[in-house]
Amino acid sequence: MNAPVIESKILEKQREYLLEQAKIRLSSSATKEEVSQLADEIFYRYQSCIGKPLFQARKVVYGELPFLEDYYDNNKEMEKDLGILFSELNTIATYLVDYFNYSQSEKDRILSIVRSINGVVSDLQMLTEETTPNTVYLKESFTNYDNVDSALTPVENRSMIHTQEGVLTLRRTNALNRSIGSKVRAIQGNGIAGTYFLSRKVQSDSDFENYQYVSSQIKNDDPKALIDGNPDTVFEYEMVNIPESYKKQSFYYDVEWAKGKEHGDLLRVKIVVQLPKNETINWINLNPYHAAGSPGTVNVYSIRTSNDGIEYQGLFEKDQFVLNQEINKTPQSYRAEDLFDGSENFAKTKFSGQGVWSFPSREAKYIEFVLEQPNSYKELLGQEAFYRRKKDSTSFTRIRKQEVPSNIVDEKYGIHTINSDYEIKKVLEAVEGWRYAIGVRDIDIMSFEFAETSEYISKPFLFEDGIKKVLLYANEKVPAIYKEKVSESNDWIQYFVSFDDIDWHRISPQHQQPVNDKFPAKVLSVNDNESDIENAFALYKQNLQLKELPKQVRLKIIMKRPEKTTEDEIPLLHTTPLVEDFALKILTEQKGV
Repeated sequence: MNAPVIESKILEKQREYLLEQAKIRLSSSATKEEVSQLADEIFYRYQSCIGKPLFQARKVVYGELPFLEDYYDNNKEMEKDLGILFSELNTIATYLVDYFNYSQSEKDRILSIVRSINGVVSDLQMLTEETTPNTVYLKESFTNYDNVDSALTPVENRSMIHTQEGVLTLRRTNALNRSIGSKVRAIQGNGIAGTYFLSRKVQSDSDFENYQYVSSQIKNDDPKALIDGNPDTVFEYEMVNIPESYKKQSFYYDVEWAKGKEHGDLLRVKIVVQLPKNETINWINLNPYHAAGSPGTVNVYSIRTSNDGIEYQGLFEKDQFVLNQEINKTPQSYRAEDLFDGSENFAKTKFSGQGVWSFPSREAKYIEFVLEQPNSYKELLGQEAFYRRKKDSTSFTRIRKQEVPSNIVDEKYGIHTINSDYEIKKVLEAVEGWRYAIGVRDIDIMSFEFAETSEYISKPFLFEDGIKKVLLYANEKVPAIYKEKVSESNDWIQYFVSFDDIDWHRISPQHQQPVNDKFPAKVLSVNDNESDIENAFALYKQNLQLKELPKQVRLKIIMKRPEKTTEDEIPLLHTTPLVEDFALKILTEQKGV
């Protein structure tokens, strides 16, 4: 998209006016010399008008009566100049709208680039952990489909990549949106819903309508926007305040709405969503909205569920419901040592610009969210002000809104007469203040069903030098209910590498520990020497004898779930293991190992 270009029409309209006047002056009987003389005159005047108005003052000679023609020409040229200027203002207004739209488009484009750079930076952070020049990390975070080779896996067996959430799961066999038919039962907090008191400067012919409330066009105060499934509708919750100097200047009249310190304060809101009836749920997605100029973050303090609206429990542990997770405008990045730490805490699932929680399925009718905003940002805030004066006076005195007759309170901005003695001026005054804001586009409460087995196969990763060793790091989550048999706890997510697309070799991520005597190797070596082979058992290493060092590698992930629990025979079709990230650490032969 190219940047809009403002095209001024001033010179064009001046030229049209001069030609029009020339046609009036020229009659059909004009001689050739008259036409030539007039053409020279018009050309000279047009050149002299560049950067100036058409108006040329025709002054009255002192002591003489003005000529009617001069008076008429003066007015006509002034009228034309004003018309050209107003037309130019419309052109500028159109340009500003186009440029604003362009800047928003550019902002989204740059934000997309920032997200890409964010992933690159994460990769570079991993590289800095290793000083060996022939070590390469290949990292996948499942935020796109760039590295999956779908052609090698039938659709019915293919694992599902959730690019918005940045996770890999079992193939989804059924999806039920439990938000449909739900309602927002309660919204409680220390702020107010909407965009109230936010103001913007507007163009107006009136001296009293230079500002207007944003809420006159965009309220964002309807709780239905939270669960309507429409990302174009937004719900906002805010706490706003203005400087003490303005409050003092206005005698603290009508500023009860202004609350919160600029720094070190906290906006908190509790939202309770009520489903039509008790439903099975196992997945919650919260899509935030960040107002222009805001910090671009929101903190999810807690999420709890309840069957009766009285007793609530946490998503992952009944009594431990505090999450304290921050959702950023851009995907979160992690240090390498934090990324592959072996944690299987579902409460700490990563986010890619929105909040996603996959948890053990349960029956619930009420879902409670507690959101926080500890950061404020600068905003232009408006305050309706009322002034009174006697009709024979030139000065106004500020009065409270409650002193104003109700019929004038609802009138438009301007000066209004009360009676024969007094009149009241109503204006919207704007001042820079600060705002704490929490915005939400959508809350999706889902019930997903998953296949029992699925697989993921990556595209081949190519190298110029032969591959000597392969190690795997993975950030995975396996539901605790799968681990009734400890000896099978490493089998619900299995990893394999292949160098020729034919033979697949199982490999264990670095964080896994043996749970039986068939523990797969953590290090795969190619054509290693005897001394390394002797120590392979202690290092969980396997040596592969190939004809030559391979120059490509693929990763395959096989994910499984139990059909039901062993003891209670509870169906587990609503559960899935997750893979959030993986990285292959490759040592090549370039400088030897």
